[in-house]
Amino acid sequence: MGDDDVYCDLFIDKEGELEVVAPKEKRSKFWVLIAGTSLLYKNKEEDDEAQEVIDLKSAKVEKTKESFSLVTKDGSTYQFFTDAPKEWIKEIEANVKQDKKSKKKKGKKQTLKLKMQKKAGSIATMSTSKEKKVVRDAIGSDGVKVMDMIKAVVESKDGKDKAKDIEDGTIRILVKIVLLFKNGRVTREELLSPIPLIKPIWSNVLDYCEMSFAYEPDKLGADIANLQKEIDKLIRPYLTEKNMDKMNEMIDYLRKKETLDQLFACDENDKLKAELQVVLRKIWDKVFNKKKGKK
Repeated sequence: MGDDDVYCDLFIDKEGELEVVAPKEKRSKFWVLIAGTSLLYKNKEEDDEAQEVIDLKSAKVEKTKESFSLVTKDGSTYQFFTDAPKEWIKEIEANVKQDKKSKKKKGKKQTLKLKMQKKAGSIATMSTSKEKKVVRDAIGSDGVKVMDMIKAVVESKDGKDKAKDIEDGTIRILVKIVLLFKNGRVTREELLSPIPLIKPIWSNVLDYCEMSFAYEPDKLGADIANLQKEIDKLIRPYLTEKNMDKMNEMIDYLRKKETLDQLFACDENDKLKAELQVVLRKIWDKVFNKKKGKK
């Protein structure tokens, strides 16, 4: 197989361990992924290199009671054993249909892709610079500053590794949302649906930055939890359970009282809090006020 267009793991639509029978190979267990209009499998979940990449657009799908098969345009047959073949086929057909619809509507697929050769390259990496550029273009330099400040708070509480983990997780979710919007899977109305929940959180954080005595960690944590549910509802159809769990673990950490206290009730971070207040006020005036002024 030659070069194949494969989505980075942000686009993984379905994944799991299945038994696979490839041409001239014995039945063996592999980690199988559907990513856009490609199906690929690798030896272990954590592996970066794929053993095979199959173009779903040109493959014929066949189903049995306990498996589904893909017959490629060169006549090769790959059989995948699973208790739920219908679910895998449904995902394949939905992705191929979406691809055709997108091409018909826009002339070309508008998405972020990586090139990967069989057994060469990584399906699980997208360069940090590319991810950050997508985020920067979407939320602006002030939004990136807020992310950097959150990273600094986490680092002061739990160290650099945890801060990097939170930063990477935040970028992944933001990039996923941006690309879902660009590909037409999430509408503008859906994208803006969390705004009524974001606005009071933003307002309260501004108050807490300016007036420490007003800080109410339980209320802020509860408000973030409500926003978390809305975000979950918005993107769950497009993320794997594993990625959803990671996202919710990250938000759970950020809304914990101990984490919030590190910013709002820690004297060591007073300077950071003042800087955050300035940036948040600037974004507030730009987003929520037609004219710059008070909240």
